[in-house]
Amino acid sequence: MKNKLMIAGFLGLAVLLAAAGAEAQRGKGRGGFGKQDGIGPRMAQELGLSQAQLAQIEDLAKARRADDTRILAELEKLREQLHAEWTSRNPREKTILALHDRMDPLRRQLRVNEVRFRLDVLDVLTPPQRAKYQEIRKQRFEKRGEGRGMGRGRGAGCGQGMGPGQGMGPGQGMGPGGSR
Repeated sequence: MKNKLMIAGFLGLAVLLAAAGAEAQRGKGRGGFGKQDGIGPRMAQELGLSQAQLAQIEDLAKARRADDTRILAELEKLREQLHAEWTSRNPREKTILALHDRMDPLRRQLRVNEVRFRLDVLDVLTPPQRAKYQEIRKQRFEKRGEGRGMGRGRGAGCGQGMGPGQGMGPGQGMGPGGSR
């Protein structure tokens, strides 16, 4: 039981670290809405935004960054407490789950902030700019993945591993009766 709890803990920590990395990279796209810029320079040019619109969007972005910075600082403190608990001599399930319960609303607030920010930015755009923005986003979404190689995590396939002699033994396959 202890070993399973420790393994689960390390997996949970790995997921948290991956999420933290993703959180740090969020908003650093090319030309769309960005956490740092509000709206990227390429998108601003394509939409023909006025200086007043850019200033409004930057004000929205500053307000969001201030709130997100506060939330991210709280999340970091909780992550540190979680790490300390997982690496303690006897990690306590109740404490770990309580920390996760405290982290979940903060993560949700980050998502709410992003949605509100994007909707507020759309309100700054004129109807023709908004229509053009939606069309650009649609085109970029459709282009996603084009021109990429079939490397890890892209394209068709089942991922790495689970070839002959790896992983599952007889009767432990993924389908009924253990067949693959």
